[in-house]
Amino acid sequence: MINNIYKPYRDQVEGIIHDFVMADRRVLHVAVHTFTPELDGIERDADIGLLYDPKRKPEAEFARKWKKLLLEQDESLLVRFNYPYLGISDGFPTYLRRKFKDEQYMGIEIEVNQKFILDKQQGWEQLQQTIKSSLQQLVHPHRGYGAKEEAA
Repeated sequence: MINNIYKPYRDQVEGIIHDFVMADRRVLHVAVHTFTPELDGIERDADIGLLYDPKRKPEAEFARKWKKLLLEQDESLLVRFNYPYLGISDGFPTYLRRKFKDEQYMGIEIEVNQKFILDKQQGWEQLQQTIKSSLQQLVHPHRGYGAKEEAA
């Protein structure tokens, strides 16, 4: 599985980022993950975690703005920074940060509590929309909240 799925995916993403960087473009890489609501008998007290490297000012600023937009759209969410994992833990964005400079690459990971997926009453569809629209608003502020999505 590692050689058939993970490695080709990782190589492709790294290649695309490299091509953009070589074309003098800045890359925002958003990795999406979920986390279990309970680990080793301890309940994890967040709905969303935004992971980033605090030493990279653009990443920290992006995460702060994203959290603000998420909460503007749903004030009931508990959004935490670098939780349930540290943004500098070993992972793909951490690896890519070593390859590319701050002005070339921003790696943000969004961790979503699986309670939304496991319990349909928790508003999984709404949460997906909140994440999507807040990210769109952050990346394309000129479109405004609720702007019609362009065809890809």
